Amino acid sequence: MENKYSSIPISIPTSTSNPSPLKPTPTQISNAPPQSIPPPNNAHSPATKSSPS
Repeated sequence: MENKYSSIPISIPTSTSNPSPLKPTPTQISNAPPQSIPPPNNAHSPATKSSPS
């Protein structure tokens, strides 16, 4: 029981520490999807062909 309790408190701090980098990722991913999707779509779209590149 003590081990489980120790794991929980540790899990919380660890989760908080991980969420920091992980949280930004999900948050950025949430914002990134719209931005990340447009680039890939544009890359396949004629937008890239339209580009002088």
